[in-house]
Amino acid sequence: MHGGLPFKNWNGRIYCNTTDAGITFRANETHGYMAAYTFTLVVEGWLSIIYNGQELTLHPDDMYIYSPGLAVTIISASDDYRGICLLADEHISTELPTVRDMVHIAAHLWPAPWHHVSPPRLITHFYQSIMKHLILATLLCISAFSQADTVNNTTNMPLTTRQQSLALIASFEAQGDIERLKTALNEGFDNGLSLSEAKEALSQLYAYTGFPRSLNALGALQQVVAARTAAGLATAEGRDADPLPEGYDALRQGTEVQTQLVGGKPFNYMFAPQTDYYLKAHLFGDIFARNNLTFADRELVTVSAIAALPGCEPQLRAHVAGARNMGVSDDELNALPTLLETKVGACEAERLRGALSAVAGGTYQPVQTVDFSVWPRGEVNPYSQFFTGTSYLADMGGVMNVTFEPRCRNNWHVHHKAVQVLICVAGRGWYQEWGKPAIEMRPGSVIAIPAEVKHWHGAAKDSWFQHLTYHTNVQEGSSNEWLEPVTDDIYDTLQ
Repeated sequence: MHGGLPFKNWNGRIYCNTTDAGITFRANETHGYMAAYTFTLVVEGWLSIIYNGQELTLHPDDMYIYSPGLAVTIISASDDYRGICLLADEHISTELPTVRDMVHIAAHLWPAPWHHVSPPRLITHFYQSIMKHLILATLLCISAFSQADTVNNTTNMPLTTRQQSLALIASFEAQGDIERLKTALNEGFDNGLSLSEAKEALSQLYAYTGFPRSLNALGALQQVVAARTAAGLATAEGRDADPLPEGYDALRQGTEVQTQLVGGKPFNYMFAPQTDYYLKAHLFGDIFARNNLTFADRELVTVSAIAALPGCEPQLRAHVAGARNMGVSDDELNALPTLLETKVGACEAERLRGALSAVAGGTYQPVQTVDFSVWPRGEVNPYSQFFTGTSYLADMGGVMNVTFEPRCRNNWHVHHKAVQVLICVAGRGWYQEWGKPAIEMRPGSVIAIPAEVKHWHGAAKDSWFQHLTYHTNVQEGSSNEWLEPVTDDIYDTLQ
């Protein structure tokens, strides 16, 4: 650290870290601050760290926070790495999460111009205009109702470890991801989840994800229990549901339960009377009557499962509202996307964030994500000076995979004496030639860009975007000519 700059009305110090100004990165060097909360924001380049036991690579706009005594091991950094670090010297009375990886929150809070300024100007710009946003980010982090909960450490979130286990088991069951389901089951049993509760959750889910998913999951549960027994690991049996009283009326009881779930107004699905009967008598009558899970448990399981099912957003919104009616707190619901993003996937988390916002009357629009296990994201694009926003580049062996974050696009440019081919493989984006309407690109879209044509391409506002690219008909003397950025006035007209 070097060169402190004091702030008015702020009990802390601000530093600009650069690899060429006193900071030496050594492999496996551990840093920790015993009496300070530390905020670190990546400005340029990348920084690779081990953070609460998980290896992370931070890129521009990524930010992490750690509390007193938590060690961070720096693995390596790019030669052009620059970051902003703030040490809060005074005690912070409101307890922050132990770890908070505020990935991309900064992208929404910080003005764009600071990205490419030199360190001295950066400090001035930060001093004059960004402090209020850092305070806002901190308030977001410590807000009890906020979704800004722990990303890499889930021990401080409102959900108990048992609730977290039920949610993860449900999500993996819905996905049909047996290996991760087995891991979640083992972790759940280690944290006190009972075998009875696991069986009940997976059995209930046949009504939401189908018998094939449910039976596969129950088979995996059986294998996990057998393996634990062979290894001498204890698995709590838990209690089974109490017997139903003599004369139990499943239809009447199920109707009452369903009415409570939908908010007090009876729901009758007369378009399909037999389905209405199954819902009332079987799902909400027979299944929900089993009291080895509470109504709140069952709705937590249902919400977590439906969040993992694409195309079921109306049902997800209905069950988010139902979960509130059945006793799941807003704090618990708002913690679920963070848990899913950490353990399951960004797509599932975004889907649930959209449902939570819709039920609360908000306007949040989920971002369409992509699966980087199919098409790798790669490293930060070395040609970032010709892009608005953040992009990544992965060499696929002669063909390049370019990944754009939402709203990212390259400048207008021309390929001289060569044809560029774009093949969209994931997400949604745009291609536009000068003077012509933009063309939407979705997976499978192929565009051959003639030589000498001025154009740009990039992601939609609400979606990541990946395309493969290569050049053909390359003539001697071929080159790229980078031109002016695509302005917001042009970009924002695209839907």
